[in-house]
Amino acid sequence: MSGWRVERDPFFGCDLWRGSVNNANYPTYWGGGRPRQAYLVALERAGVVIPPGHEPDHLCRIRSCVNPDHFE
Repeated sequence: MSGWRVERDPFFGCDLWRGSVNNANYPTYWGGGRPRQAYLVALERAGVVIPPGHEPDHLCRIRSCVNPDHFE
């Protein structure tokens, strides 16, 4: 995926975002001419459907992590 920049952390298994971030320091993916939260793009790429009104829980608590396995 163009613009997708991650680096695997060998200790924790996090996919650490190496692209741009928003004002709150959350990973931001620019695609389709607009910014999106990178973790949501990662979950979509993994085939995860987030029901309306729900927010994924980031289990590893590492803000720059976009590894879909680290969300529930």
